[in-house]
Amino acid sequence: RCWKFRTMVVDGDAVLERHLQENPADAAIWKEQRKLVNDPRVTPLGAVLRKLSLDELPQLLNVLKGEMSLVGPRPVVQAELDHYGPSARHYLAARPGLTGLWQISGRSDTTYAERVRLDRFYVTNWSLWRDLRIIFLTIPAVAVASIMLELPLALGIDVLTVQLSGLQQPSRMVGLWAGGRARPLSRGEA
Repeated sequence: RCWKFRTMVVDGDAVLERHLQENPADAAIWKEQRKLVNDPRVTPLGAVLRKLSLDELPQLLNVLKGEMSLVGPRPVVQAELDHYGPSARHYLAARPGLTGLWQISGRSDTTYAERVRLDRFYVTNWSLWRDLRIIFLTIPAVAVASIMLELPLALGIDVLTVQLSGLQQPSRMVGLWAGGRARPLSRGEA
């Protein structure tokens, strides 16, 4: 059980299913990426909590209980694990993490296939040094999101009606984690 603040409407699965039936373009994106830019399930407050990664703070309880790690692949539900294919064994070999390579390598700007590849890379190339680097790089990623939220507020813009865009680290940074042993990843690469 993974603790999070509720950021979605009640009965979110039905809301998503209805939305995907009514919007074939979003259905195609969901099938490939398992993520939508304007997810109809996310509440306005939930969007802000997610942007700042505050929805995941309760997962510190999971870390303290030993159910999660500070760094590791992001937790997934069984339906998502099915999309991992042969890489599922790599995912299952590690504890899920509060932060991970995916969060600092593009996050929502990556495809689901890239997320799977990043999780597999993390597990097969784990090191304490890499974990420390991921933690170190997570801090500015969250801080930039915070600045991106405060700036519109300072300008009098209603952030609940504006879609924010944070600074994302490109996935080519994977080469830095691997000490030059890995080549840069590109979008759509399986």
